[in-house]
Amino acid sequence: MAAAKPKPGWLRSIIEAKKAAAAALSDAEKAAQAEAQKERRERVGARRAAALARLRRIVTLYDDGHTLREIAKAVGRSPSTLLKFAGRRGVSLSSSTSTVHRAFLLSREQEDALRQLAADYGKGAHEALDELLKLGLDEDAALARRILHVKRRAAA
Repeated sequence: MAAAKPKPGWLRSIIEAKKAAAAALSDAEKAAQAEAQKERRERVGARRAAALARLRRIVTLYDDGHTLREIAKAVGRSPSTLLKFAGRRGVSLSSSTSTVHRAFLLSREQEDALRQLAADYGKGAHEALDELLKLGLDEDAALARRILHVKRRAAA
């Protein structure tokens, strides 16, 4: 393990000044500081939990087939705000009515197999995956249904 890089003098003086200021606080002030830190942690935790709940609701509505405008109206945000909010959290949403973004996990073995297929195919991994999905989902997913032995359910 590498040795820790020494802190510059200006940073050491700031740290020492903070330590000295903390040591000069009375017990009541220290208790008030600890309480303020605890309240701040709780506020931050509550804000994070609310953001996670909002993201779950957005993704659930999106997966249920609602448009971005419908979702924005349901959660009280604008469509562009939803795109940014979800994007910062690693979720791709599409405002297009003709295309949809989906994210899914691949194991390392599957990723390696996809990259090898793409190399053999002479295209990038994303292009090879796109072609696979088009093939499997073409004609109402007839090929995928046959391979997976899935029968079409009657419309409700």
